[in-house]
Amino acid sequence: MNEMGDFMRTIDLLGMALRNMVKRKLRTFLTVMGVVVGSAAITVMISLGVAVNMTFDQIIEDMGRQALRIQVHGPWSPMPGEAVLSPETMARISSIPDVEIAMPIVHTWLQFVSGRYTAGLQIMGMEPGMMEALGIDVAQGRTLDSDDAMAIVYSADARSQFRNPRNQGMFGGRGGGMVVVSPGGGVMISGPGSMGGMATEPDIDLLALPLRASFDPAAITPGEQSAVRPYIVDGVGIAMPSEDWMFNWVSFMPLEQVIEIEREQWRIRQQQGGMGMMFGPGSGSGNTFPLDESFREAIVIVNDVNNVERVADDIRALGFTEWAVHTQTSWINYQRESSEALQTLLASVGAVSLLIAAIGITNTMVMAIYERTKEIGVMKVIGATVRDVRRLFLVEAAIIGAVGGALGLALSAGLSYILNNFEIALFNVQQWSEDGLVSYIPLWLFGLAFAFSVVVGVVSGFLPARRATRISALAAIRTE
Repeated sequence: MNEMGDFMRTIDLLGMALRNMVKRKLRTFLTVMGVVVGSAAITVMISLGVAVNMTFDQIIEDMGRQALRIQVHGPWSPMPGEAVLSPETMARISSIPDVEIAMPIVHTWLQFVSGRYTAGLQIMGMEPGMMEALGIDVAQGRTLDSDDAMAIVYSADARSQFRNPRNQGMFGGRGGGMVVVSPGGGVMISGPGSMGGMATEPDIDLLALPLRASFDPAAITPGEQSAVRPYIVDGVGIAMPSEDWMFNWVSFMPLEQVIEIEREQWRIRQQQGGMGMMFGPGSGSGNTFPLDESFREAIVIVNDVNNVERVADDIRALGFTEWAVHTQTSWINYQRESSEALQTLLASVGAVSLLIAAIGITNTMVMAIYERTKEIGVMKVIGATVRDVRRLFLVEAAIIGAVGGALGLALSAGLSYILNNFEIALFNVQQWSEDGLVSYIPLWLFGLAFAFSVVVGVVSGFLPARRATRISALAAIRTE
């Protein structure tokens, strides 16, 4: 029976609160509008940050294993005491927690010849078996394995780089023409020595027979003399096109073989007094082959994207500079930090709007107490408790917060729709992802914003409600 009485009393208080608010329509409307503006402002501001973070998370997800990669660069000419990618350092990097793979890579350049066609290809040397770990797939043939010696996996565009030296300007020939590979496989040649028309991609089967190659073009050019013996390179695969810029334009050979090619170049430069070809390790000076002591570049693969920055910091702690250790997601983290700073500023503006709304609720409730002093006295005389009086004013404040919060959410949903559908760019989201939303309001944000608006209303009405409970019943009845 007592429970039913309490329920009816709550219903009575709610009805009385609504009637009192309706009596003062204009004041209630203006107070509610303050809450609408405040709740909508802070909701939209938070939704902007949610959308930006969603865009960054999607970019990282689309990157796949690329997001797990850290590139470490050693110094070109190390100073005494400067950190280098020595075998000992590589072992220390491998022992860092959450590191899956730590492998050195070496770049070189070779000129290839196939019949009457020739091409200069950039080569990346890596440990056989690491192509799969780096997410490099092949369109034809296979990847490198441990039994390969002088083998190569050609880049996806390797065939289009072959040219006939006798055709001036063709395929980047002596005429200085520019090569543009068309979607249909043709090659557009432009510039001096070319006719500016379409040229057919050379009909070369890179996997049919081994090709001759050398770092000295004279070694594979008929009629020219060279002391360098050409290599016989066996093509075992052709890589698939990749969106990963690091691997999309290079061909792949076993690391040890590339090191030996670099060693031979270095030896020839030493014989020439440090002068000669620009490709290869170091400046050509000194009596020790640089790659015997340290590598210039290494790739580190981490087990989880959330551990990448921590592992990068651990590598820097070994003595490498900030710029020597590069993560694929570093630019995302930089942009995320920049956008978060702006989001905080905008959210602060929304919070100020809601604070002003809270002051408006407090003012409305205080005015209501002054206007309803006699009513409060009558309530106490006929049996209303201090708790009932306090609940009445708290309910009124909560209703203002709830109605304002609900309308504010409706307004924020409309603003979010406008931002997403009328090409209104904020935080430059579109430059990172064409499908990126400018504003996104998840369900949890709807619920949190509504609850926050109600809490703001209740808190704003607490002091006025407490003031109402202290009014003397007799003094209140005498009030005109």
